[in-house]
Amino acid sequence: MPTTNMARIYYSILRQRPSLETLELPGISVPSNKADCAIASIGELCPHISNPSFLHSCSGEMVGKMADAVQEKHLRSLLFKAIGSGSQSDVGLLLSHAIEHAFVCKEIRELELDISIAAIANSAKYLADPTKVTWTALDHRDWDDLGRSINNPGEIYGLAVTPADACLSGLLALEDLAAGQIGYLSKLAGLIKLRELRGSFVWTNRETQARIGDQEVEWFVNHLPSLRLATFMCAHHDHLHGWQLHEHLRSLQVKRPRLEIASPLPPQHQSISTDALSHIMWGGIYMPPPSAVTLPPFLGLYRLKACLTSFPSDVRLPDFRRGYNSEFHIHRILWLVRLNSATMTCLDLTQLTLRNSRVIRDVARTITMLCCLKTLRLRTHPDRSLTRQSFDALFFSCPGSLVEFKIAYLISGITSAYKLEPVETDWDFDQGPLRLRENPLFQLKRLALSAISQDLAPVFCAMLEHCPALEALESPYLGELTDDMMFVLASLGEVCPSLSSLSFPEGCRPEHIYTILEALPSHRLKGFSSRDYRDPDPAPMMAAVARHSTTLQKIELTNCIQIKSKVMQSVLTLCEALEVLTVVGGGSERICLMFADAIEHEWVCTRLRQLKIYVWIITNEMSIGFIRDHSKGSWTEEQHRIWEDLGRLYTQIGSLTRLEVLELRAVERKSRPIDYDADRVYFLPPSETYLPGLLALEDSRGTGQQIGYLSRLAGLTRLRELKGSVVWTQEDAKMRIGEATGA
Repeated sequence: MPTTNMARIYYSILRQRPSLETLELPGISVPSNKADCAIASIGELCPHISNPSFLHSCSGEMVGKMADAVQEKHLRSLLFKAIGSGSQSDVGLLLSHAIEHAFVCKEIRELELDISIAAIANSAKYLADPTKVTWTALDHRDWDDLGRSINNPGEIYGLAVTPADACLSGLLALEDLAAGQIGYLSKLAGLIKLRELRGSFVWTNRETQARIGDQEVEWFVNHLPSLRLATFMCAHHDHLHGWQLHEHLRSLQVKRPRLEIASPLPPQHQSISTDALSHIMWGGIYMPPPSAVTLPPFLGLYRLKACLTSFPSDVRLPDFRRGYNSEFHIHRILWLVRLNSATMTCLDLTQLTLRNSRVIRDVARTITMLCCLKTLRLRTHPDRSLTRQSFDALFFSCPGSLVEFKIAYLISGITSAYKLEPVETDWDFDQGPLRLRENPLFQLKRLALSAISQDLAPVFCAMLEHCPALEALESPYLGELTDDMMFVLASLGEVCPSLSSLSFPEGCRPEHIYTILEALPSHRLKGFSSRDYRDPDPAPMMAAVARHSTTLQKIELTNCIQIKSKVMQSVLTLCEALEVLTVVGGGSERICLMFADAIEHEWVCTRLRQLKIYVWIITNEMSIGFIRDHSKGSWTEEQHRIWEDLGRLYTQIGSLTRLEVLELRAVERKSRPIDYDADRVYFLPPSETYLPGLLALEDSRGTGQQIGYLSRLAGLTRLRELKGSVVWTQEDAKMRIGEATGA
């Protein structure tokens, strides 16, 4: 709800939808009498709502009223997203309205909260003074509100709590006043079915001596037996310390990790070499007591996702070290990966900066050790580049078990000024040169590249030759194609005989796409996707559609710039195996299925599950005539013909009985006078267009009171989503959808 004036409109809509189960509201930031009335009536108007979502700038007070209005016995999931941050003085009010109502609902299965919990200073104070002597009245109130908000949680399967500016103080700590520790971990004792735990959770605070210890580990093992996935964000002044909850935890996701390792290490780690961590060039791991924090065993991980992003706000951290080198973070994360080399199957490193040979060798040596690795993703900013030598070192260090490899860097032909081989001052000098793989990756099925310089055709060719089982390729951006690169693309079908799915990036040239499509044998291609696709000449694409008509299952063109209507017609009338067709973009006739092409031939793609396209229908002025005169007495011959053609189009759509998602947008244009007495043609946005007769039932008694084609969609029994130019009311024509349509 962008303004409170919309409350009356939403009230009218909800009154006509008593069976509504899912509701997503942008929120009301300013309370008003009308807004209060609309919110308070939701539970009465829609008694079956079980999945409400509150988004954007919804105040805590309005969310609390919404939670009160929804009947608790039906609630299954609850999402509070980006609730107003509020000032420090009303943090307790936000908590009481935004959380406590959510947890009293016994049937909740999924809970996601994104709120402002407490100021950073307060969060530190909670842990710095467990005796509460220095706490203010506001501190006491906020701490008590935290405790009350997590009472009686119900049978939650998924819990995600992400404060906007702070951590959830004390949530992962057990209260032990004798030991000088306070916490609320025992409040979660009822979450015996919890499978996923995500959020800004505090694992340790080195400067305050508050840490997760053996008691907390034992508590998690005994009280959360179903936990499978844990995601933690080290917000501001907190450090993440990994530890093994129990044998079932197999996935860890980390955002902005800072792993502080203490010495000596636990006995379980003594057999693992830690020389790298003690090397002076990496900052070392030694911290003299009492500041040292032990690292409990964190073994048996299957997946690790780390986002190595730094923010300007990091300088506000109480323990922020000036001149801190992010390479230290990378090295410590990789050390944790090596500890789990026997079980790690998925490694995802985001915002990973590979700027020197030391880091590249560290990454290469680490992934070489991962004998069970299936998925490897290395991503950074799009403008960051990677030299040819560095890419070779990473790619040829991948283990033979790899199934998916994604590297989002610009692979350039620039020769690096440094050498990859270690020198005597490097910590890994005694480990010798990198151990590069010589055998192909026989299990690699999916390969995703960001960009490759056009002069690196030999590198691209050598990489493809090591992927004989490749099935899906996200082609890199190649720029202007050289003869050598054209030769590599033309031989792609022979080098990768199992290749059946292609994806092309933004800015990819048409000749690049056509060359690869022509390289594949007939009836091989199953999936095709492209961003900002354009085809000034439709002939090559129509030929490709015909060559792969029996195998094509998925076509997705997003941000499409230009595609001929005849190409879309050939897809709908030739591809019998097609399941997904998406062609979306700016909304002009350049990406439209023309009306005549849509009804010329019968559609054969009866397996379609998802259809998202633009259709050029009619002019806006003619559309209004269809609903003003239901008797058709004043219709012109052209209007009669178009109305009958509309019926043919809706019949085509109604024949797609497996359809689950339908997004059909009409494209129209109209003339608008401008200052110098001339007309300017402009295209109407989808919100101002509609599909005449699509959502209206024709009067079966033949009285001419209403005409429509809704009955043509009777076969779409699997349809879950209907989007696009779908208009329930037309104010100009005073037409509305009646109760018969709603039924």
